Amino acid sequence: MLEEKEENKEQSFIIKETIHKSALQQLEQEYLKKLTKEELQIELNKMLAAPIEQDDFRLFLKVFEHILKEIVKNPKEIVAKNNEIKIFDIFDQLNEKNKLAFILYNFCKDLEQAEEVLRNLKYSNEVFNNTMWLLTHYENIPQTAIDLKRLICIYNFNFVEDLLYLQHYTYPKDEEILTRIKQFYIIRDEEQVVFLNQLKVNGDDLIFELNIKTEEKIDKIFSELLEGVITGVIANSKEELLKYSLYLIKNGRC
Repeated sequence: MLEEKEENKEQSFIIKETIHKSALQQLEQEYLKKLTKEELQIELNKMLAAPIEQDDFRLFLKVFEHILKEIVKNPKEIVAKNNEIKIFDIFDQLNEKNKLAFILYNFCKDLEQAEEVLRNLKYSNEVFNNTMWLLTHYENIPQTAIDLKRLICIYNFNFVEDLLYLQHYTYPKDEEILTRIKQFYIIRDEEQVVFLNQLKVNGDDLIFELNIKTEEKIDKIFSELLEGVITGVIANSKEELLKYSLYLIKNGRC
């Protein structure tokens, strides 16, 4: 009885695989090959946005792989980095924006090839820049809370939050990423200083109280002040910030 069940199970897998293969062949012959690059992008976005069951995910990956091979110079280089079960487990937890970055990360050999795919599919500048930013930083986990603050300062909370969760779902057992996620929410919820407009001094303070006239010098001082507050060298109070500004000027650092 058990052997019979196993045989039926094996047959069902063969049947399902055959259905997927025939479905893909039909898609390629009757539909995909007739689409323009703009239309391929639309179809890809639909697949990324729609809920998908694990049983159908293999077909999705095959279609995605077909799309990539149609638009890159060296289609033989398109090979998945992970098996489909692992890819599905991660893919299923991501939002639409992160799904695109994750799939490209898994199929493209490098950033140059991912850029080629995005350009050929004629994505908007916003989608292109967002996705390339995620891919560029994908494996660069902030080493400390200070590094995390610097990243937020440059790229803002939304970008960094997307990156951290993309890293977390890809490397779920990495304790360092979990620590950075906790620190991220502490920084955000406590409104810790990461942006210039959070400093307790402004341009007028530097101009009228320290007699600083040039815009270039003011910009340099603000950059040093923000770095000082982020690293904990100085407190974010008007008195301390002006005192530190004077120190920077006297020591020729600005």
